Amino acid sequence: MKMITAVELKKIYNKKGVVIIDVRDASEFFVGAIPGAINIPLDSFEDKVLEKLSDKKVVFHCQGGGRSAQAMEKIEKKFGKEIFELEEGFNSWVEAGGEIEKRVSAGLPVMRQVQMIAGSLVVLGVVMSIYNDAAWIGLSVFVGFGLFFAGLTGWCGMASLLKVMPWNKR
Repeated sequence: MKMITAVELKKIYNKKGVVIIDVRDASEFFVGAIPGAINIPLDSFEDKVLEKLSDKKVVFHCQGGGRSAQAMEKIEKKFGKEIFELEEGFNSWVEAGGEIEKRVSAGLPVMRQVQMIAGSLVVLGVVMSIYNDAAWIGLSVFVGFGLFFAGLTGWCGMASLLKVMPWNKR
């Protein structure tokens, strides 16, 4: 995996032949992005996009580096062109003083919504099992299993549902 630092990217990002692909969720991209970056969320990422960029240097990034590494793993072996990952993601770009396109606040990122809802459901299940009926503990178990499954597979049903909600549409 080839890495590029934010300082190195700042030197070349506005030149022809360099394409920046942001694999963060649309809600994260909407709040702030590297100017000219193309948003292709990791969960909708396809190799076809890169086939159109065969003559370009491609730089992937996400918020901190995890999702861009996953995107690189998906395509790295299939393409022999220059493909890079922005070291430490968008956070490093901001820390290096890189230019940012800011937009009106887009609300909370989907994963923060998942965390808030999952946490609330676990607390609700525990409280209701103590004060109402012990069967409510099943809610906490269900949510816990869902979180475990999401961590194991990389697919989160609650996040998928929240992404299509009207308040998360752009």
